[in-house]
Amino acid sequence: MLNNGIHNVHQSQRQNNCHCVLYPVEFAKIMSPKDERIGFRVSSEVKNALAQIAKKEGRSLAQICELFLKGAVRSYNRQGSKYVHLLLESKQARDL
Repeated sequence: MLNNGIHNVHQSQRQNNCHCVLYPVEFAKIMSPKDERIGFRVSSEVKNALAQIAKKEGRSLAQICELFLKGAVRSYNRQGSKYVHLLLESKQARDL
């Protein structure tokens, strides 16, 4: 049985047109055990945007980064180099 507090949070997320609510158990299934570490630098703009998304989703910054990276890897596996080229083209268009 769901805790009323958790249930109310999920209800409000559904009402905010969130199309993919991940409950804690479902999210745990997506996130795999950690056995490696990766580190890289990003702009403060990217970090702040990711931190805002993490806060909005009630997740840690690390969880959001891993989830986004997994999504990008899946997209790359489906589209191959085209995925990278599309990302680069969209960045170039924004920079103009």
